[in-house]
Amino acid sequence: GNAHVKTSSDSVWSYGTFPQYVNLKGSSSGATTTDNTVIYTSGDISAYNIHNFVNTSATDPMDVYVSDDGTNYLLTPSAVRLHDATATGTFVLTIPAGDMGTLEGKFTRIRVLKDGATAETPALRYFHGVK
Repeated sequence: GNAHVKTSSDSVWSYGTFPQYVNLKGSSSGATTTDNTVIYTSGDISAYNIHNFVNTSATDPMDVYVSDDGTNYLLTPSAVRLHDATATGTFVLTIPAGDMGTLEGKFTRIRVLKDGATAETPALRYFHGVK
């Protein structure tokens, strides 16, 4: 099916598409000044169809990459198609600092990279579930 993406600065608990059942959650962080540092790589998430990410970093956004086979990731951040009443077209899922992003779809693995070279400790909270 089609993937759907939404970014929001709302609380993860009040966000309208937060999964009814959260099956896998956690956080990842590490001090770095290097652009494109891998902040998070999921395990096998093929059982889940909704994926929420909260970028709790102070400055740098994060880019989300997906893999269908568990080995090869897209060469650019995930481009998804929106099919709703307010927007159509292809959008890249980049989560600004302090915001949340939701990716809906079936993937084998997801990888999140730091998008920027600010000296900070990027921090990410993630949730994978079934909607």
